[in-house]
Amino acid sequence: MDAEQAAFKIQAWWRCTTQRLVFRSMKNLILEAEQFLAVDLVRQLCPAEAELLKDPTVKSVVRLRLGGSAFPPQLFYKVFLDNRTTSVKFV
Repeated sequence: MDAEQAAFKIQAWWRCTTQRLVFRSMKNLILEAEQFLAVDLVRQLCPAEAELLKDPTVKSVVRLRLGGSAFPPQLFYKVFLDNRTTSVKFV
């Protein structure tokens, strides 16, 4: 193995290591934001879906995740609605 190949391997290892650290930091940030800022984030990204979150009769949960095939990952969100009611009356 010559010096150029060794340098390439060291650089590849360093990039991989730093990307893992950045991903872990982003993941921890997303987990914290999911608890406190997720609804506000959806209001900024998609006001139409934010209207669903304003309805007090529907319980909603916003889940955030990281995804994509390249680094840096993309941020995805999903809105879960629980609109079960205890009493429904039909006229």
